[in-house]
This record gives sequence, structure tokens and C-alpha cells, in this order.
Amino acid sequence: MRLEGSSAAFKKRGRILKIILFGSYARGTFVDEPHTMKGYRSDFDILVIVNSKKLAEPEYWDKATDRLMWDKGVSTPVGLIVHGAREVNNFLADEQYFFVDILREGIVLYELDDRPLAEPKRLSPTDALRVARGTSASTYPKSAI
Repeated sequence: MRLEGSSAAFKKRGRILKIILFGSYARGTFVDEPHTMKGYRSDFDILVIVNSKKLAEPEYWDKATDRLMWDKGVSTPVGLIVHGAREVNNFLADEQYFFVDILREGIVLYELDDRPLAEPKRLSPTDALRVARGTSASTYPKSAI
């Protein structure tokens, strides 16, 4: 993928704004039983928030994801998701439960500055239905709400 304009200039302006640990490790409910019959081990769930939706594109993160997966020095699996700040704030404003849970339970590992994320707002019944329909359609394409 080739970005419009100067790729070098775009990359220079790109910033990681926040790195947040979420999920079982953030809640303290992780499982680390690699020596049992099932050999289950919880992964580190990490949300990376960047300053540009373009910078959240997978091709910018594939190398890091591969390295985390295959590096012998990383014994705990890492689940990495990357989103732009505006997108995360929109999800929070729409009370998308996944992002609301990250906001409430997550542990901020890194912040570029102290800019807060959006606070979830109580949605009207009409807006809640709109969000549910959008989530349902993207998650379960054949469902109808």
C-alpha cells in the first residue's frame, strides 16, 4: 500500500498516543498453566492508540505482531489491536462495551501526554438501537435487529 503524499513525512508525524493493557492480566484473572494437560496460558491483550487512522492500518503493525508471536524471548502470547484516537473516542461515545470495558478496567502502560479518552455517555434508546444494529450487522452479518 502506498500512502498519498510523502510516506516519510506521514511516518514522522505518526505517534503512539497510548498503550493500554486490558483483559485478564489487567483484571488480575489471568491463567498461566503451561505445564498442565491443557497447557493454557492467558495472553497480554494490548490496545495501541495512534494519532491517525491510517497509522492503525495492519501493514504498519504486521512486523511487530509477527515479532511478538515468534520471538523466543516473549513467552506470554500478545494480542495487539491498534486503533486511531478518533475512532476509539467514537466507540466510547457510542458506548461500545468492548472499549468501555477497556477504559474502566485497562491499565495505561504508556501515554504520550495526559489527553483523556472520551467518557462514555448514556445513549438514548434510539441511539442504543442504532449502535446495536451496527454492531450486530458487522459481527453477525445474517442477523436482523
